[in-house]
Amino acid sequence: MTATTDATRSRRRPAPLRATVSQRTQLSPHLVRVTVTGPALAGFAYPGPASHFKLLLPAPGTGELILPTPGDDGLVSFDPAAPLIMRTYTARAFRPEVNEVDIDVFLHGDGPASTWAATARPREEIAVTSPRRSGFHVPESARWVAGEASAIRQARTYLVADGRLDRDSVVTRGYWRLGAVNHPDYDDGTGVI
Repeated sequence: MTATTDATRSRRRPAPLRATVSQRTQLSPHLVRVTVTGPALAGFAYPGPASHFKLLLPAPGTGELILPTPGDDGLVSFDPAAPLIMRTYTARAFRPEVNEVDIDVFLHGDGPASTWAATARPREEIAVTSPRRSGFHVPESARWVAGEASAIRQARTYLVADGRLDRDSVVTRGYWRLGAVNHPDYDDGTGVI
């Protein structure tokens, strides 16, 4: 067992919040908005723009939603060896008065979230974690760079090349990586992948 795996196993977090799909809206040929709702989303503590959460999806083929089991303290450990299907997202919108979250998903082929979003149906069960703060404040005038890790790294390189933008004013996140399962959501585009 590696040190990274040990650290990941020891991190305990609040249990995921169960929700159901209420609506699927095709925004463009490659972008879908999935709206989820449910009473458990009252626990969706949304800290604002650039915060992120984990979307837990049903298993392909069976449609079974596999979630970690909470301990006596109500917390769970996300075991990387468990058959969880998880992806990282930022909420497009959260409406606490009706416990609804909008999730925009890019349709890019055979990835778990892309495949799910392409056919998501009302009343289908999913789960989300309560969002985590991003660690930075987003100015009102800012614009969001997030997506596939390799593309985001190229975008970051372009944006800071030749002094186009100050390196410290560019915040990027590679939420997923083509060909990788459960790519770390903290990939800010500055390290080696």
